[in-house]
Amino acid sequence: MDERILRVLRQIDTGIIGYRLKTLEESEDKSEFMQKLQILFAEELNIKIEELASMQEQLFEFEFAHAGREDHPVYLNFAKESAGTRRLVAILDEAFYSLDKGAVYILDELDVSVHTRVCELLLDLYNSPQTNPKGAQLLTATHNTHLLTAKDLLRRDQIWFTEKDREGATRLWPLSDFRIPQGFNTNKSYLEGQLGGIPFAGRVADLLPLPDGP
Repeated sequence: MDERILRVLRQIDTGIIGYRLKTLEESEDKSEFMQKLQILFAEELNIKIEELASMQEQLFEFEFAHAGREDHPVYLNFAKESAGTRRLVAILDEAFYSLDKGAVYILDELDVSVHTRVCELLLDLYNSPQTNPKGAQLLTATHNTHLLTAKDLLRRDQIWFTEKDREGATRLWPLSDFRIPQGFNTNKSYLEGQLGGIPFAGRVADLLPLPDGP
């Protein structure tokens, strides 16, 4: 694992302090089955059993180490981590690859299962010349309106709104198209519909009576 991912996980108080690769133990039945399978493949591929066995990958289980009592780590299988932790690891893996290569990272729904402050940290990775010396770019969508007002996080030309017309086509326009007076509350103005790009939810009463379910 990229040590930078682990550093971020530590910094945002996930409780994760390390990781390990745990070798999976095979049962006798599984081992016997794998031996028979190797023989079958060796006959089909016309190669020696020893060569096929050397090609077989060792199976591992990835586990995160969490801080426990009296400094004893508690290991948790990655599949059992929260949806937020699993998604964040995937995002960070792609993000650091993008930053290393100076590439564009296209990410749908930045804020799904990710806390607002962590979203800000991810954006800062791309804004900072120290962590982004090669000019990598992040192109992402979000429904987190707090990011509109986060201080020094995004320029006005970096924030774009989208809206579908009656024919289903999507229009885009940047926040820099608007004249922003001193003290302008972008978040409040957006939610009030002054900047466009907001769905009209209507009232619950307009939905009644609801049809019977299946």
